[in-house]
Amino acid sequence: MRYSLTTNLSAWATAYIEVHGASGVKVIEREYLHNEARSKDEIRGVLTALSVHGRQTDADLRADIVAAYGSVLHVHPEAAYLIARDLSDWKTFVYATEFRKILSRAELKFEPNDRLALSLYVQKSGHDDQILHQDR
Repeated sequence: MRYSLTTNLSAWATAYIEVHGASGVKVIEREYLHNEARSKDEIRGVLTALSVHGRQTDADLRADIVAAYGSVLHVHPEAAYLIARDLSDWKTFVYATEFRKILSRAELKFEPNDRLALSLYVQKSGHDDQILHQDR
């Protein structure tokens, strides 16, 4: 898993999780989400796979995916907008504080729609979102 290949990475990761379940999620989290050297495309690829499985009905696997998403916020905060919709759809607001901190970091630049996704997550969490309309 050191080759920085992105072609079909999301398909590979989806299949890997299908075969290995929760242990597959942990391997992907360790090898990709905990790894600061992974490219934006690699992170996007594995997040797509995690999202596919998170939308399934296996609550235990979803809990592992939600935990893996926490790694994104700490190691790849610039990709936080990629997980905001899933967490919001799943009504899982455990990362509202982390999202607020990410939104307040001036060095992280987001497209307006991506910033909106992050802000809406915080807003839906029940936290008063002062950041919703700030331009960064």
